[in-house]
Amino acid sequence: MNIGFLGTDFSRATLRDIEKVYIRKEGVPQFMKKLKDAVSEVVILSTCNRIEIYFAHPDVKAAEERLISAIADFKSQT
Repeated sequence: MNIGFLGTDFSRATLRDIEKVYIRKEGVPQFMKKLKDAVSEVVILSTCNRIEIYFAHPDVKAAEERLISAIADFKSQT
């Protein structure tokens, strides 16, 4: 199993861009359901100026693509 990271913070993106992918505390359970097929283990750290997703998967690159797709799908529904 390999560990991967996907994230951004205020030094790499504007706060407006971070808000586009920010996951509110209330939405985390629903978002986690979307991730169950993408990765086997995941930790999400989401604050007002950064978003970090740490995950475990045998193929980190494939998992990153699935995570990005899951975020886009989730945010389009909220």
